[in-house]
Amino acid sequence: NTSIQLQGIIDSPKSFIWHRSFTQSGEFEIIVPMTQEHTRLCQIQYWITKDESGEFGIIESLEITQSQEGEWIKCSGRLGSSMLSSRIIFERLTLSNTVENIMRTLVQTCCLSPEDPKRTIPLLQLGPLQGFTPIVTMQVTYRNLNQTLYQLTMTHQIGWDITLDPQAKKLNFICYQPTNRSSAQSSVAKVVFSENYENLKATQYQRSQRFLSNLALVGGQGEGEERILVQVGDAEGYQRKEVFINAKDQRWEEELSEQEYIDVLIQKGWQSLQPEVEFFESEVDVNGSTRIRQDFDLGDTVSIEMGQWNMQIHVQVTEISEVFDEMGLRVIPIFGQSLGGMQNQFESDTSGNGSSSTISLPINKAVVSDSNGQLTTGTVTAQEVAMLAGVSSSLQTQLNGKQATIIGAASSVTTSNLTASRATVSDAGGKILSSNVTSTELSYVSGVTSALQSQLNGKAASSHTHLASQITDFLNKVYPVGAIYLSTVSTSPATLFGGSWTQIQNRFLVSAGATYGAGTTGGSETHTHTSAAHNHGAGHEGGDGDLWTTVTGASGYIYFREDGTVPYTQATWSASHRVSGTYGSTSATVGGGADVRGYTSTTTPAATGSSSTNPPYLSVYMWQRAA
Repeated sequence: NTSIQLQGIIDSPKSFIWHRSFTQSGEFEIIVPMTQEHTRLCQIQYWITKDESGEFGIIESLEITQSQEGEWIKCSGRLGSSMLSSRIIFERLTLSNTVENIMRTLVQTCCLSPEDPKRTIPLLQLGPLQGFTPIVTMQVTYRNLNQTLYQLTMTHQIGWDITLDPQAKKLNFICYQPTNRSSAQSSVAKVVFSENYENLKATQYQRSQRFLSNLALVGGQGEGEERILVQVGDAEGYQRKEVFINAKDQRWEEELSEQEYIDVLIQKGWQSLQPEVEFFESEVDVNGSTRIRQDFDLGDTVSIEMGQWNMQIHVQVTEISEVFDEMGLRVIPIFGQSLGGMQNQFESDTSGNGSSSTISLPINKAVVSDSNGQLTTGTVTAQEVAMLAGVSSSLQTQLNGKQATIIGAASSVTTSNLTASRATVSDAGGKILSSNVTSTELSYVSGVTSALQSQLNGKAASSHTHLASQITDFLNKVYPVGAIYLSTVSTSPATLFGGSWTQIQNRFLVSAGATYGAGTTGGSETHTHTSAAHNHGAGHEGGDGDLWTTVTGASGYIYFREDGTVPYTQATWSASHRVSGTYGSTSATVGGGADVRGYTSTTTPAATGSSSTNPPYLSVYMWQRAA
């Protein structure tokens, strides 16, 4: 199914045809007995695959028949590449790259990542880039994607396909380049079909130059002498077959140089030329020495030798049919392009130069035949053609007859020929005359929806002087009173805009709120820290020793008192300095006898220095509007 989930296997078909083509989507047909299982499997839009090649077909038609032999279901459809025939190229694309990259870009744009995600084809992805080198510049618009890709295949011999990967559950867009296996080369093994090699059975040969065209005059943009013309091809004499290609649909976009636009026209010309038809159809012995898909495959060039016809040709394998029926398996390759195949290409031609009503042309244009009898588009739109509905006779005859029935004096509508390319008006006498307004100037009125003067009055001139009141009104909107103006330039806003401004210096800005009212000031550049009042205590008890202590600094001393007397050489402190007495006098350095204890005095708080509290800043000039 379309989710790449295996639904079943058909192992007993009555017949099976698998037809591949190098220049268009291939086809298939399978006929099976009508059973409940086959009815379940044969569903529109189910996919059929037959081997490990990745090729698959999409069931598009079902047919049930009943005969004396029984009931049969015939499923038919096209191969996987036909999936891209459901997409068109929505926009105008101008591309210059290798043919392979252009093909991948078209698929990416239309199927993988389109602007409208509904256009995406599920499970489809780009396969590996092969790096094929042919380069082309082309422009394409509103054309069928499948046909556009095959047009590139026919012109530049780069094939493409969509293959099925059941393991990864993906569809892969791949490109491939055919191989020259003819006897005219020596790089790879040669493939020659000949009665002498007994690898040919029934044969049919055809050659025709009926549709041959080998020189194109391509007409691009422009009119008359200004039209851009490019010649493609250089045949001469009896062999020269000329054709004109109307390529007005190829636009000269702004991003294109002149040479790039010429390259676009050249590509258009090559795509439109038709080669000589040389066609050879034969059944190949599949059990012989030359095996399909191994020794040769679709798109390859091989050699065919027909001794009794005294003929040897090197020709491309353009189609291969694999047929399985009651006679067994047969392989029928088609070498070259048949007249029928050429006609099919004309009918699906995306260049706008085919001979069938099914060709792809610019939308909403009248279709006409050109000087070669080929279909093309004119300048008349479909809407303009619709205006002819109801016309019962020659328009010119009717118009000529109307000339004499104008209301008024028909013979005196004008007294002389009108001035060319001027707008006509009626004069004071009701007669027609030419005005001073040219037809070009009159065309400028196209699209006007109301009185021009009223619109002009409402517009300002491109260069004009503003009134002082306008400037003041503008200033009040941008910088109302109280607004702050910041700049790294010292010019006052009073000079720039007018008004009264007060410069603000050495201030940070803080947003107003419950804590800070709008317009209030405060804060300082530095901060002085003062410590709270506090005590430092230290004590010591000893035996028969003295205690000596030094306190450094501008303030703070240690008070001592003596516990007992000292019998040694140190002077005995008076009783007032002992335990039972009061504290002694303060001193930066003091000593005492045994059993002395010390205590720190209470210090008075004082400033201990200041520090900056500025955050990282940008210094600017600041003004506040005062009036």
